[in-house]
Amino acid sequence: HPAVESICVYGVADERWGERVEAAVVLRAGAELTARELADFGRGELGGYKLPKTIRILPAILLTTGNKPDRRRLKAEAEAQDGQSGDDRARLEAAPAGALGRPA
Repeated sequence: HPAVESICVYGVADERWGERVEAAVVLRAGAELTARELADFGRGELGGYKLPKTIRILPAILLTTGNKPDRRRLKAEAEAQDGQSGDDRARLEAAPAGALGRPA
């Protein structure tokens, strides 16, 4: 999607499936896009079963010291959010602003 600057896809523990696919998305500066709009766009490009079950829109994706997306941290933060919500359903959602930031 033209509004997407970067994306990182990772797996998160799921009681029903064992693991489900989630995506963390960073939008281009000034772009406005919801997780639902992005999923609708993806359905036109991919089969519905290939889409992530959750899309989190974040201000930045942290990088490891090797300059790669920190999937372990994204997974841990996603699982922590799931534990707080008490909702085990796979869903599309937008993360609160400021959930992640670039390392200093």
